[in-house]
Formats: sequence, structure tokens, C-alpha cells
Amino acid sequence: MPLFEACCWAIVLFFLVMGARRAASAPRFLFRFVLVSIAAWIGEQSCIEIYRFYQYSPRWSLFVGHVPLLVAVIWPAVILSAFEIADGLAPRGAARFSAVCGALILADASLIEPVSVQAGLWSWNEPGLFGVPPIGVLGWVYFSAAVAFCFRWRDEAAGAPRVWLDAAILVAAPLLTHLALLATWWGALRWINRPIAIWTAVGIAWALSVSIGWVSLRRRLRDRVSLVTMLLRVPPALLFLYLLLRHSGTNWPLYAWFSAFVPPYLTLIALPSATAALPSAVGSDRRP
Repeated sequence: MPLFEACCWAIVLFFLVMGARRAASAPRFLFRFVLVSIAAWIGEQSCIEIYRFYQYSPRWSLFVGHVPLLVAVIWPAVILSAFEIADGLAPRGAARFSAVCGALILADASLIEPVSVQAGLWSWNEPGLFGVPPIGVLGWVYFSAAVAFCFRWRDEAAGAPRVWLDAAILVAAPLLTHLALLATWWGALRWINRPIAIWTAVGIAWALSVSIGWVSLRRRLRDRVSLVTMLLRVPPALLFLYLLLRHSGTNWPLYAWFSAFVPPYLTLIALPSATAALPSAVGSDRRP
């Protein structure tokens, strides 16, 4: 656990440094990182206190209430990374941007949750796929979509930006998350929350993966996303691959599930070719 936490801290710090260097305004990027971290802690702490659906392993080194400090710091790295991808895929409109961010976080959470539960980082008290109930993944989605909508709406608002208004997410994001969770639970999941057939779910995941990957390639979505943005996701992906290999043993369905989330992201990586990286030999001085 100490080695895992050290790797997480290193990844978060690297993301912070790179994000601040690449942002149009480093102070605003860092301010938003802190805000998302605090809002995430408020959301998680209140969810655990009110619903008692899950709990973190006591092996985490430092807790703030019921939530490990590191988890609250990881939240903004995951969410702001999704924001960077969504910036290319949905550059205009708060609602559309929020929906794309929610979809990206849905994919991230669907991969992270089962591996983390298998590794014993936290556990759920309701049945679900690989020990994760659907409401557990949707919590990530609702919170991230709320943050995305608030930030993008602020960015697109007319007039001079008032950075302090970003702090509205400290109330808005946890509140909207709770409202969405309650509506989803009592409107549907409370009545149909049952164990899910694993291989059926894996088949559906692969069908969606191939379909999304095909659409991504056909529309050349990789041209809209920065290569650096995608490469910054490689270290955390490798860390969770290590957790998968370290703790899953012969859980072949989980390996198949994990693999299903790889192809769509690979289609968003635009690697420069050797020829494109050089000026044309026939007199053109255009850059790639």
C-alpha cells in the first residue's frame, strides 16, 4: 500500500505540473484543482455518512473523516484530464461539454472501480458487477458532469470572468450529485439492483468498445485531442494494470472487462509519423 500511494502522489504531482504549464492561466488551473478536490471530499464524506453504501480499506495511510486524503486529491486529476479530452470533442456548449465529460468519466470509473475493489482499496455493500453496484459508477458520473457544467458555463458567460464564482461547485456539485443519486436509486436501481451476468456484461462492453472505436476512427477524433493529453493518462493506466495483474489471479472476466476500455482511448492517440515530423523535401516548409 505505501508503494501504491507513493505512485499515486507522483502521478498527481506530475499531472499538476504539466497541467499548470499547459493551462492558459496556471493560477486558475491550480485553484480549480483545489476546488474539485474539496468538493469531491464533501461529496464522498456526505455519501458515506448518509447512505453507508461503501467504505474504504483502513490500509490507506491518511484519512479526513471517512475518505482517504489521497482519494480526494486523485478526483480532480481524473476529472480535469477528462475535461481536456472533452475540450476537443465538445468545444462549445456547457450541456454538451458536461455530457461528454460524464461519458468519459463513466468509462474511467467502470474500469477503476472493479480493479480497485478487487485490490481491496474499498468495498461496496450492494451487489453489482465485480462487486460494484451501478450506483457506484454513476456517482462518479453525476459529480463530474456537475463540475463540468458549472465550470464551462462560467467560462462561456459574458463579461469579465470572476474566478471566485468557480467556488460555487463546493455546494452545487455535491448537491446535484445527491439529487441525481436519490432520483436514480429510488426511481430505478432500488428495484432492479441485482447481480449482473459477468460474461454478458463483458460482451456488451466489448461491443460498445468496438463501436465507439470505429466511430472515433471514422470521424478522426484523434485530430481534436492533444497527444500530450492522452499520454498523461498512460501512467495511471499502467498503475491500474499493475493492480489488475497483482490482485486478479485467474479472474479472466475482469481481464476481459479491463481490456474492453482500451481500444477507444487508443483511437484518440495521434502519433506523428516519421515523415510528417520532417519538412517536405520538395520545397514546402509547412510544419505538421
